[in-house]
Amino acid sequence: MFFLSNLSWPVAATPRLLLHLAQLLPSTPGNNAMVKLNQMGARLPEVSAELVNLGILALLYGALALWRYRPDPANSPPSGHSAINNSVTPALPDHHPQALPKRPPG
Repeated sequence: MFFLSNLSWPVAATPRLLLHLAQLLPSTPGNNAMVKLNQMGARLPEVSAELVNLGILALLYGALALWRYRPDPANSPPSGHSAINNSVTPALPDHHPQALPKRPPG
């Protein structure tokens, strides 16, 4: 990832395919924007391409995370039942301390 962000390797020596793939990593436009702003004295309009790239990546990866962690319909409660007010107690594994039978005092 460090080499793809072109901080230690010149852009001219990087294959074109890797340059395009590097744009999918947030470190590449982020590092390029920071170098332009901090070292070259650029203003925000001059790094707008990098900022747009970062925004698109945030939307893309955010949508991917929402899709990945979407609720599973198989585990959702039946219609008319609230998932918060569910009175069913989950079964404990046999080795769980609360699942063991209580000994009578004595």
